[in-house]
Amino acid sequence: MNDAEKLGIIILAAGLGKRMKSDLPKVLQKLCGRPLINYVLDTALALNPEICAVVLGFKNELVRPFISENVKIAIQEPQLGTGHAVMQTAEIFEKFSGKILVLCGDVPLLKLLTLKKLINQYDKQESDAAILSAELDDPSGYGRIVRNEHNEVSAIVEDKDADKNIKAIKEINSGIYCFNSKYLFKYLPNIKNTNAQSEYYLTDIIDIMVKNKHKVIAVKSANKIEIEGINNRLQLARLEKELYADTAKSHLENGVVINDIENVYIDTLSKIGAETVIMAGSVIMNSILGKNCVIDGGAISDSEIKENCNIGKSTISKTKIFANVSINDYNVIGDCEIKNNCAIGNNNTIKNSCIDVNTKIQNNCNIEDMEIGKNCYISNGFSVCNFDGFNNHTSKISDFVFVGAGCQIVSPVNINSNSYITSGSTIIKDVEEDSLIMARFDVVAKRGYMDKIKKKINGGE
Repeated sequence: MNDAEKLGIIILAAGLGKRMKSDLPKVLQKLCGRPLINYVLDTALALNPEICAVVLGFKNELVRPFISENVKIAIQEPQLGTGHAVMQTAEIFEKFSGKILVLCGDVPLLKLLTLKKLINQYDKQESDAAILSAELDDPSGYGRIVRNEHNEVSAIVEDKDADKNIKAIKEINSGIYCFNSKYLFKYLPNIKNTNAQSEYYLTDIIDIMVKNKHKVIAVKSANKIEIEGINNRLQLARLEKELYADTAKSHLENGVVINDIENVYIDTLSKIGAETVIMAGSVIMNSILGKNCVIDGGAISDSEIKENCNIGKSTISKTKIFANVSINDYNVIGDCEIKNNCAIGNNNTIKNSCIDVNTKIQNNCNIEDMEIGKNCYISNGFSVCNFDGFNNHTSKISDFVFVGAGCQIVSPVNINSNSYITSGSTIIKDVEEDSLIMARFDVVAKRGYMDKIKKKINGGE
């Protein structure tokens, strides 16, 4: 690979983000469930750069865990502007010769195809710098791209410095650049901080390059949403809505059925099989769903659901659900494995448990740290007492076991196969195979006792 073909990437992610009103660095604010920096890193690394560096600053120790090992880190302390941030990578790129893409860590919707177009035009037009631009109906507040008679960039004029003619220009600077690495690091030391903020702005390097007769071009983005940065929570909410809608449209194109794209919330990491129906109110994060499922308002995260499953308005996390499973409404299920042909009713809590094939769980059950076998039937109100005040304990129900309504087990116990536990029983020790269990306390009734209690309350005998 010759130098002209080599690509380096710098991601600027040092900002405090004061307008977010948060203790977190701006690039860790979440968009559709993922930190902003993750979107930019994913896009950058998809370009297969020879070197990728990210510039961190405010609370960089919080951001570091989100940076993959193949990405180099530079620290900007204090934060003195975008030009100063790029300066911090000089040592990383000391032996690099090629083109360098400069990205912003708070611009998450920038598409890979747009960056490829920018790089392609940089190469094709044999330029020394290329700016990603966009045309806005209302460009107020943005730096304007001024072109010369050759359609090349002659200047970037900030809104506050623009006269009437310049303000009429609708093409704006996105802050995304492609530079010849030699000229980028040659001219960076020439940037001055003689401005109201006493900061070093990367935009100033464009003026320096133009004055030194370098060719600078601007490449327009087809979608202005792509180049929008996030500076406050209103922008974050607006871009989140855009991304959710865009993601829903992508799933529609792949055969997923979505009846209301404005009221489903599917993140960019999730995969959904064809003919699966996603109803309004559903939330799907970092999950894989098979074909022919129905998700009717459920919240599913970090889970895998196989084909032909029906999930109601339940919360499911870190769970693997096999084929032909139905789960009704208001369940909370986490860290579980639920195998083929199981059916779960309403208002159950099921955690850290494995449920084998063809088992049915009715309503209002609390099941934790359990292994339940195949072809079992768990009736309403079943409860597992798994915590003794110091430790959690596990229990097991083997195959073909019926558990009646209102039963509870005190872990740890094993209920062996083909057993029948009658309603209201409390199980405190192991149950042998083929057993009928009636573990109930005798009922003690004392007639007239309430009258005595009422007299004591009222100061009587």
